[in-house]
Amino acid sequence: MQLVISVSARLLFLASLTAAAASNASSVIPVTEGEAPAWQVECVEGVCRASQSLKNQESGQLLATLTFVLEPDGAAGGFILDVPLGVALRPGVRLLFDDNERELLADVCYPDGCRFTKRLVVPEFSSLIESNTIEVRYFAYGKTDAPIAFKFGVEGLAEAFAPHLK
Repeated sequence: MQLVISVSARLLFLASLTAAAASNASSVIPVTEGEAPAWQVECVEGVCRASQSLKNQESGQLLATLTFVLEPDGAAGGFILDVPLGVALRPGVRLLFDDNERELLADVCYPDGCRFTKRLVVPEFSSLIESNTIEVRYFAYGKTDAPIAFKFGVEGLAEAFAPHLK
């Protein structure tokens, strides 16, 4: 019974992603009314994390959670991107910021989604958190004709990490 529900849930999610991408001519999914939600910043034992989760405005489904992590010494950082099941892994997930693009490969997939991580040196980390836009693009499994794309808000992100960077 649980397997049937799990497969049904995945198919429903895939259908909603495909419908959302098809209904939006620019292929950028509407995320929120107005601005994206604020970054949630937390520092514990010198490790600082800032995260933001985006949901599809039309369906309410989670699109992704992006978490930036800065190590205690402020000498290195990185990010974690969690996306729901139904994302095609072979074309990969792309993170675009300003004039940069990073292709990401999944580290692991759990029952509720897949995780992509990237370790960055401070100059690259600073460039990413100080960018004007951060966009994520991926394809729904079996639907590689148009990517699903959405943007994370960047307001307040650089300021949150500024005191901790070296």
